[in-house]
Amino acid sequence: MKKRYALLLFTLVGLLFLMVGCGGSSEPVPNIQIDEWTDTTLDQYLGKKVLMVFWNTTCAPCIGELPIIQQVYDKNLKDTVILQIGVGDINTMKKYAAQYKFKFLNDSKKVTFGKYKLTGTPTSVFLGKDGKEVTRKLGADTVDFYVKTLNQIP
Repeated sequence: MKKRYALLLFTLVGLLFLMVGCGGSSEPVPNIQIDEWTDTTLDQYLGKKVLMVFWNTTCAPCIGELPIIQQVYDKNLKDTVILQIGVGDINTMKKYAAQYKFKFLNDSKKVTFGKYKLTGTPTSVFLGKDGKEVTRKLGADTVDFYVKTLNQIP
């Protein structure tokens, strides 16, 4: 009986990983407008590695992570684009955007948030040069983590 439960549990966990996607998606980058301030679309970054950091202006860990993302940006990683994609108060978002050098985008309608089926913020989504999701991370992390992850993307 215990073997049956163990097998059932193993199968359910395996299905969960397949549904959630623990290593990225084979879908190419969607051609969706990810910024309501400009005509920025994700497909214009094909050929570059992309770090998309999804955040909310009311999320303390998100705001605390901004200087870390700036340090990653300052590393000038080859063929890499960093996009800070946010929801929340527009004026607050603009205030933070003025303090940092990397690109801030507004997704107040949550189009991109929905496409990537986000469960919380901050969430970092890493895209390869082919526009396919390589991996993602829920929660803030270190400069070393971001640099290492980006450098591992071919």
